[in-house]
Amino acid sequence: MRMPFRSAAAIVAACGALLTVPGAAVADDAAMKAAIPAAFDALAKKERAASKAIRNFNRRDRATKAGRAKVRAVGRAVRTFQALLMGQQPSTPQGEEARRALMRALDLEAKATARIDLAMKSANRSSVSRTNRIIARANTTLQRANEAARRAITLIQAL
Repeated sequence: MRMPFRSAAAIVAACGALLTVPGAAVADDAAMKAAIPAAFDALAKKERAASKAIRNFNRRDRATKAGRAKVRAVGRAVRTFQALLMGQQPSTPQGEEARRALMRALDLEAKATARIDLAMKSANRSSVSRTNRIIARANTTLQRANEAARRAITLIQAL
């Protein structure tokens, strides 16, 4: 089974473009919106590198240490982004809801990234069926992360 890495890269790009549009948000919500694009850019850069590593994994049916390191780097970037969001204090209920929605999307992406890393690790050490089950779970989690990110984008745009 091939592992399509449907990362939130497209959603990240859309968020970056949408968040630069000025809005009528309260100062604290505006500060939160202003902090997000740089974190999205860093995450997108790590996701592109991980996507390349996953394409190489799909071609060879085995993982390399460098490839797994790139996938784990996405998880670290997600945790950094989450820490940035936790440091922000939205001033409206809508801002808090948007932050929670974005945190949920990031949680799901971190979980999917961990599963992809596990699948890559298991490809070298375990049965094909086990690896395929892990890949299927990772793909499902990535799909849920994309849906959650779309919802978060809608809420952030409304700020």
